[in-house]
Amino acid sequence: MLVLKKIKFLCLFVLLSFYSFAQYKLSCRIENYAHREVKAFTQFGDESKYIGTVQTNINSAFEFSFDEREIGLYRFYLDNDEHFDLIFNNENIQISTSVENPVYNMKVVESDENFQLYEFLKKDFLYKYKIQILDQFNSIYPDETFIKTVEKEKEKQIKEKNNLLFKVIKINKNSFAGNYLTYFKEIKAKENLSPEKKQEFYRKEYLKSYDFSNVLMLNSNAYQKVVLDYFKLFRANDPDIYYLAGKDVLDHIFFEEPVIFNAIFEFILNGFETIGLIEQASQLSLEFGDLCGDASDNLKARIKANTELSIGKQAPDFTTKTLDGQVYTLSKMKSNYTLVLFWATWCGHCQFTIPHFAEAQQLFDAANIDIVAISLDTDETELKDFLNKNPFPWNVACDYKSWDGKVVLDYSIYATPIMYLVDKNMTIVAKPYDEQKLFQEIEKILYKN
Repeated sequence: MLVLKKIKFLCLFVLLSFYSFAQYKLSCRIENYAHREVKAFTQFGDESKYIGTVQTNINSAFEFSFDEREIGLYRFYLDNDEHFDLIFNNENIQISTSVENPVYNMKVVESDENFQLYEFLKKDFLYKYKIQILDQFNSIYPDETFIKTVEKEKEKQIKEKNNLLFKVIKINKNSFAGNYLTYFKEIKAKENLSPEKKQEFYRKEYLKSYDFSNVLMLNSNAYQKVVLDYFKLFRANDPDIYYLAGKDVLDHIFFEEPVIFNAIFEFILNGFETIGLIEQASQLSLEFGDLCGDASDNLKARIKANTELSIGKQAPDFTTKTLDGQVYTLSKMKSNYTLVLFWATWCGHCQFTIPHFAEAQQLFDAANIDIVAISLDTDETELKDFLNKNPFPWNVACDYKSWDGKVVLDYSIYATPIMYLVDKNMTIVAKPYDEQKLFQEIEKILYKN
């Protein structure tokens, strides 16, 4: 029995020792940054997700615990809007840097992953700076001979940058950093090619230069970086050029891991919607939406919004009770148009934008547009307190079910604010993606009248 107890104690000791050993942390000192905040985010994909705030001490130092955190890329923001990225891969990290240009001034004391990462990022900072200056020369200097010289120098800088990159990757090509850095490779067409030939080159060569099969890279912004850089190669006034670029990407990764396809698809749709390429987002959703049966709820909602709820389709009718106790039915609208606005008090963009709508009430009246604001709040007190401080001169409704509310689900809401402009025939006539686009739609109505 005594032996058994000793064995149990030994096993417990080993487990506790392993648990203690597995507590990884970041130790960082930021020169001239005493008693100030550092905000930590995951950088998994195109969005930074907030995970905590730490305070530096009198020595401008702080510690951050990675307990139970996933392997991947993390971003740390300073209060002057500067930031730096770090890779966490089950190791302690010790670094020092400066409040100005923290990337360029980074010193990695401990962490193989981040030593490898910053062997490239610090020098890449200078390469980017040089290439940017060369691009400026090209845009303003009229001498053709000089421009050729500048282009030659630019090609040299890009070649040196890629050579450095390959050298750093070889330090450990199997590490997270080694894999991540492969997505920094720069693919450039020769400058003497015509714009048409350059586009042809990029469409043939660019995407196949990168690996789209590494699921672990979803815990970074690698795929989003490559796709965004691809779109930048096709800068044009014709929206269909971007549609074709988006289709190129989705066709290329069609047979890759579904989770990677879905993440990139959602990134493209989000980007298109953000810059107002609503028709192009709808077209891609129609072509590729059926391939996303195992997609996240958010992606499914985007696809539905771009297909079943596109401009020209019928808006879902709904009946709800407003905060003042009235029964409101959309199809019984008395105005020529109704703006169905989905918002929440916790939405920073909403807090900034929606008060401008109240200030422009005369403009809505002139266009004969009513507004019904559907809140995604869950706390009745918080919602009423907000409205007492920021009164809305229109109908406000809330069932306090947030993303699970019936109207929210019927309209496939995946973010806030989202707006649908509906006419008296219950036809969706516009889906303004921001305040400026909404007022442009109002101008169209006023001009038509």
